Amino acid sequence: MYNGGGINRMKQHLAGVTCAISACLSCPGDIKFVIKSSLDDNAKKKRNVPVCLVILRSTHPTINSTKDGKRKAPPTSQTQTVPPFFKGGMSKVASMGHGYMGPSYHAMHVTLLKDAKESVQLIVDSYRRYWAEDGISFIKSVDASNIKSNAQTLCNLFSEIVQIVGCQNVVHLVTDNATNYKAAGRLLCENFWNNCTIIVKVMTPMLRLLHICDSDEKSTLGYVYEGMYREKKGIKKLFRNNRELYTPYTNIIKNRWDRMLRKSLHAAAYWLNPIFQ
Repeated sequence: MYNGGGINRMKQHLAGVTCAISACLSCPGDIKFVIKSSLDDNAKKKRNVPVCLVILRSTHPTINSTKDGKRKAPPTSQTQTVPPFFKGGMSKVASMGHGYMGPSYHAMHVTLLKDAKESVQLIVDSYRRYWAEDGISFIKSVDASNIKSNAQTLCNLFSEIVQIVGCQNVVHLVTDNATNYKAAGRLLCENFWNNCTIIVKVMTPMLRLLHICDSDEKSTLGYVYEGMYREKKGIKKLFRNNRELYTPYTNIIKNRWDRMLRKSLHAAAYWLNPIFQ
């Protein structure tokens, strides 16, 4: 017999959970099974739902006892307010519905963090195309108090910013005038201008040969073969015959000269040129 109570007690009565209430003797077996399954599912959800205990100091003054037996309210400077993002966070959690399971430690530190970084990167990339015209307002703030005395570490920090901004968007780098910052600036210039110096040294003989070939004063056919040979030899010498370093440049010459432009006529003109005999 059921004498009233909440919906949960009604389910327990029909399902025959006798530990809380007397069982219904006339309830069909299939109905009893469905209600019992529902109770079991609710019990599992309650066990799995994470409990978040938030302790907030009341904004209302409390009463503290004093030595003379009188009581007084604490100063207002000891009170705290609800954090600004607390209400929004609780609203988002509540919107997920009953039984929502929070993300795991691995998801927070790997999967979700990766997705968040990619989302931010997409936002940054959407503004990157305007940097050359409008400039950049802010990139990052770094506490360099522990590394400011090390020129190499400062150079690494500046190099990271230059790579984020893009070398083509850097107009001027303004730093402190101390000796360590000057040294970091020199290292930074060496790092980013070293490749430019190499390119200039590699291309100078090639540009000189092109200038000769473009001349109308005399026939240049007898100089092309020797000029390309000298160009490849000069590149190898520039990199001190280090095959790993000079191969990318000589391969470019091979792809353009050996496969497309070199003809037997160039070799014959070189052989018949009295200057090279």
